[in-house]
Order: sequence, then structure tokens, then C-alpha cells
Amino acid sequence: MPARYTTVKFKADGVTSTTTSYALDWEDVRRERDTALSFTDKYTYADRWATLSAQQQTELTTFRSVLRDIPQTFANAEDVIFPVKPSWLNESLAESLFTGE
Repeated sequence: MPARYTTVKFKADGVTSTTTSYALDWEDVRRERDTALSFTDKYTYADRWATLSAQQQTELTTFRSVLRDIPQTFANAEDVIFPVKPSWLNESLAESLFTGE
């Protein structure tokens, strides 16, 4: 499923809710992509990079590469599919976007 923002609003009863979902535009895509790249920059510094396993280095390299390639990979913002965030990456990203779906 392409990248979408979803909001859930609960009514005063705390049970009834309304869910709204909308596709991201290029500004939204760029913001989320840039945030993910910024949050993962620190792992590419030599002292941090050396502490990652070979598997983690591969996962991080692939994740960042896919993020950087989004503008060349997708013609329309509403078609963008963000890559899956590596499971070991303890960064607060928009979890609902980084699913690979």
C-alpha cells in the first residue's frame, strides 16, 4: 500500500472513532525521507559504524539507499512505498510509513 497518513479521532465517549487516511504529497514524502536520513546519519560515522555487525551495516546501507532513490523510483508521491526500517534501529520514525508496503 502506498504511503499514507492515517489519523484516528475519538469522540467524547472514548470508544467511537473516525479514521481518516490520505496520500502523501511530495512535500510530505521529502519531509519523512529527510527525517529518516537525518536520524540515521549518526550510524554512518566511523566510530558508530564500526560497532554495527556486517548484517546491520548492510541493512542500514540498503535502507538509506532506497530512501535516497525515492524521487527517481516513483513518478507520483501517492505511489511511494517507504522501505522497511531495520528492526534494530531505535529511532522514532513514522512507523506506519516504514513498512515496505
